[in-house]
This record gives sequence, structure tokens and C-alpha cells, in this order.
Amino acid sequence: MSLLKHDGRIVYSTCSLNPVENEAVIAEALKLNPGMLSLAKFGMRIDLHYLPHSIPACGCFVDVA
Repeated sequence: MSLLKHDGRIVYSTCSLNPVENEAVIAEALKLNPGMLSLAKFGMRIDLHYLPHSIPACGCFVDVA
């Protein structure tokens, strides 16, 4: 996080639908960096889950901080 530019963005993405690899990692990053990170606001739910039937892949997760 120390290399993140002021007002920069971090995009976290996995090819997993496992909450331990997705939401739990985001929650831990937010907890370990209080006041340094916040989830981006785009007027919609920001953590995206793409299920296998909706894209030509096994599924993926994306979040932006």
C-alpha cells in the first residue's frame, strides 16, 4: 500500500468465487490500513461476482479500493 499514489486505485481480481480469497482479503486489507483505503463508490455495489453461466469462464471476482 505504501507504493499507492495519493488518490490512486487498487483493483483486486481473482478467478475464484471463494469468499475467503475475495471478500475476506478485501476486509483484511481495509482492517490493516485504517484510513488509508476505502472502497470506491460508483453508484452501485462495487464487488462484482461473475458467475460461470454469465461469462465464458469459470467465474471471477473484482473489487476496487
